[in-house]
Formats: sequence, C-alpha cells, structure tokens
Amino acid sequence: MIQGNAGCNTFSGAIDRGDDGSLALGNLVQTEMACEYLDFEIDYTAALLRVDRWEATPDELAFVTDGV
Repeated sequence: MIQGNAGCNTFSGAIDRGDDGSLALGNLVQTEMACEYLDFEIDYTAALLRVDRWEATPDELAFVTDGV
C-alpha cells in the first residue's frame, strides 16, 4: 500500500513492486478538502500514477518516470 499527504489532502492506494525495480500503482483514493494549492495536488497525484520505477539511497526515495 502507498499512502501519503499531497500537501493538504491525504491519499492511499495499492502499489506492486516488480523484481526488476518496476512499480505499478493502482487507483488512488484521496480526501477532497479545499486547499490553497489544489492545482499542485492534482498534478502531484497524477504524476504518482505515471511512476514506473523507484530509486533509493539511505536519505532519499525517488519515484521515476521517463527519466524524471
């Protein structure tokens, strides 16, 4: 399961990790509170759904898609 906070609203959903480091996220559910930066939250959660792999260091976890 993946869960987090997009700045104001919280979200959660299914996540599967392949042996090759690939990621597959299922549909996300998210609270719908009115927020000052709602456009950012919409873009952020949409970007999460495009993630295809992850990279980790001891200090950071990065979700990556198309080299970004």
